[in-house]
Amino acid sequence: MLDINITAIIQVVNFFIAIIVLNCLLIRPVRNIIRQRKTKLGDMLSSAEAFTSSADEQLAEYQNSLNRARQEAALTRADARADALREQQSLVAEANKRAQEYFVQAKETLLKEMQSTQAVLAGQVKPLADKAVSKVLG
Repeated sequence: MLDINITAIIQVVNFFIAIIVLNCLLIRPVRNIIRQRKTKLGDMLSSAEAFTSSADEQLAEYQNSLNRARQEAALTRADARADALREQQSLVAEANKRAQEYFVQAKETLLKEMQSTQAVLAGQVKPLADKAVSKVLG
């Protein structure tokens, strides 16, 4: 059968002492290092998530700023086009007004010249008519 002698008991005691020593010298420090690494990894992961969320927020803010700038540019372009259209209409109206004035002035000048020409011709018709009558009669 099984003989239990003092060497077996000493070996069991040595085994437990070795376990205790290994636990103090090796297992606990390794567990602490693993725990610290897990904590560091968790911190780094939360830091990376915070950085990612911050980058997403900045990107969204940038997109919003870009959209606002585009809307402002569109409004500015629309205002500039409206101003240019008003200016164009003003210039066309001014040109039409000047053309109308020029037309009225030219018409008045032509009427005056026509009247003076008619007056000159009317003064010349009587002597010419008298000459024509004297040649026909005479």
